[in-house]
Amino acid sequence: MYVKIDAPVWNMAEHDSLRLYFPLRKSHKRRHKVPWMTYKAIKLVSHKHKLYKKYKSARHPAYAKAAREATREVRRAKRNFEKLSENIDTDRKSFYAYVRSRSRTKEVIGSLTDDSGITTVLHSIA
Repeated sequence: MYVKIDAPVWNMAEHDSLRLYFPLRKSHKRRHKVPWMTYKAIKLVSHKHKLYKKYKSARHPAYAKAAREATREVRRAKRNFEKLSENIDTDRKSFYAYVRSRSRTKEVIGSLTDDSGITTVLHSIA
């Protein structure tokens, strides 16, 4: 005995059961902020973006004022964060972590040569 089932009903039932037993993976868009951005700087930059969306012009006086304030605060925050070199004697780890983050190249271990002259090539980054 065969039961005839309408295709749309079957697809809806299949879709509901798949969603029930196999939840979809949600993508989280989460931006990682740079370490030197302060809360105040982030707020001023987001305010600048909101004003641009509102007026759609970089020449509007409100946007220009917000852009100046945001730029000033971002520069101040970066300048204050880069004073890590003042306390290098007590906090070396954060200073060198910052220096490594600012470098544009990664150090790679080169090939090694044995006493017999055989060269081995390593493909890993130090």
